[in-house]
Amino acid sequence: MANSTRAENLIFGSRTVLDTARLRYQLGKRLNVALQDVHVYVIGEHGDSEFIVWSSAFIGGIALTEFPIPEGVTLEQIQQEYTELTRKRGNSILEL
Repeated sequence: MANSTRAENLIFGSRTVLDTARLRYQLGKRLNVALQDVHVYVIGEHGDSEFIVWSSAFIGGIALTEFPIPEGVTLEQIQQEYTELTRKRGNSILEL
C-alpha cells in the first residue's frame, strides 16, 4: 500500500500566490500605499472557491479594519469588490 503522505503524492499550486500578489498590488494602489506595506493573503483552491483572509489584513502595522479608508467608499465595499475581482481575475487571464 502506498503512503499517501509521500512527497510525490502531494501537489503544490502557485495560483493563489499570484492572486495574492495581484491583490496586494491593486489594494496598495487603491489605498495609496506601497505594495510592500500591504499584507493580505488569498488562500484555498484557485478560482471561485478561493478566499481572501481579510481578518489578517494589515497595511504596514495597522489592521485594515483600523486603516483610514478613502472617502466615498467603505471597507465592506472594498472587500466585496476585491473578493470578486480576485476570484475572476485568474480565469480572465487564462481566457486571453
